[in-house]
Amino acid sequence: MNKKPFFSVVIPTRNKAAYLPIAIQSTLNQTFKDFEIIVNDNFSSDNTEEIAKSFDDDRIKYFKTTEALPMNESWKNALSRAEGEYITFLGDDDAHSHIFLERMKEIIDKNDARMICSAMGEYTHDAAYAFETNLKPNTLVVSAFTNQLAVYDSREAISSVYAAVGLVKERSEQPFHCPQLINAVYHQSLFTLASEKVREIFPNVLSTDFYVAIITLSVVDKFYVLDAPLSFHGLTNKSTTASIAKSLGGGKMKDSQPEMTNIKHAPLKIVTIPTFVTDALIKAKTDLKDELDFIKIDLTAYLAGSYETLNKWEAEGLDVSSEKAELSGIIAEQPIEIQRAIDAALSLKSKIKNSLYYQLRTVQRTALYDLFVKLYPRRTRRRLFIDGSRYGFSNLTDCSKMIGHEFLEKNRSNTSRF
Repeated sequence: MNKKPFFSVVIPTRNKAAYLPIAIQSTLNQTFKDFEIIVNDNFSSDNTEEIAKSFDDDRIKYFKTTEALPMNESWKNALSRAEGEYITFLGDDDAHSHIFLERMKEIIDKNDARMICSAMGEYTHDAAYAFETNLKPNTLVVSAFTNQLAVYDSREAISSVYAAVGLVKERSEQPFHCPQLINAVYHQSLFTLASEKVREIFPNVLSTDFYVAIITLSVVDKFYVLDAPLSFHGLTNKSTTASIAKSLGGGKMKDSQPEMTNIKHAPLKIVTIPTFVTDALIKAKTDLKDELDFIKIDLTAYLAGSYETLNKWEAEGLDVSSEKAELSGIIAEQPIEIQRAIDAALSLKSKIKNSLYYQLRTVQRTALYDLFVKLYPRRTRRRLFIDGSRYGFSNLTDCSKMIGHEFLEKNRSNTSRF
């Protein structure tokens, strides 16, 4: 009888043959070797199968669906193939540091942990898409990190997820990383326990990460967070993130995954990343019923942020009159104290945007920005811009091999803000 692997690395993929080798190779490079790789091909029309089978390693298991499935069904199908004791996921253009599984195994052995996540970095594959700032291609961005382990009880962790995305009034001062599938490992029993509580582990919502985070946190006693960037979200013009962010109303996403843009739980139906996250978290609260009564949803930050998004689109010359009318109607339905809080939040955002710091942070890395960080460390969110041309890597695979013990020790901070 074949021994089951300790880890399953699950890679759902569709028509990303150009990037899939990165996810596979970053796993084959792991220093901890007891794993299987599940490549679950959602009926790709490119040469995904050829690429997956080109790797000469019997730990890689390739499956292809007989038809194109909705995104949530694809992830569900991929999970069903996993046989490992612990499970983690990778997007087909993402990567793990080569010590990701090693560090996760150490934490599991020392703490009998059943759910752990690490910090994440964001890597820009090419010039076609830049996220949040004017990044150069082949750049990894990570926030300040301590390389330390923190532990939360499940209720505290759930509260921290809602607080981290601004859906509750209470904002924790303690740094917190949300488990987002590719930066987390789960004991396989958590999915069985979660399926006894909810109808679908991967429901028809786009921000599956946040839904899965809440339902799996609801079945553990403790949650462990390693404040070290060991998972890397790859950004390309074909990314889901780009499909939402690059056009009004997420036109690309509506074309490619129309069933996933059916927003049922968020009050706004505008296709933005915050709307999808809000939709998933409100659904999780609804599905878990009385178990999450301690979570009191507050829409102030979400509605204020949506207003800012519409203003940005309008400044780019897009017609957002119908979207603004929808938003105004929803704000008018809120209690007066919420309306006042939204006005105050918008006023604060305007002041921040006019500040020197905001202007400087839109530039990838300048001496002036670095000086500002040194002079006003409490007012800045320190980020490291790791440029491949300076650090000697040309792709995410090589980058993931560079981020190891030496890098983490050399670049760790005494405090982190994220």
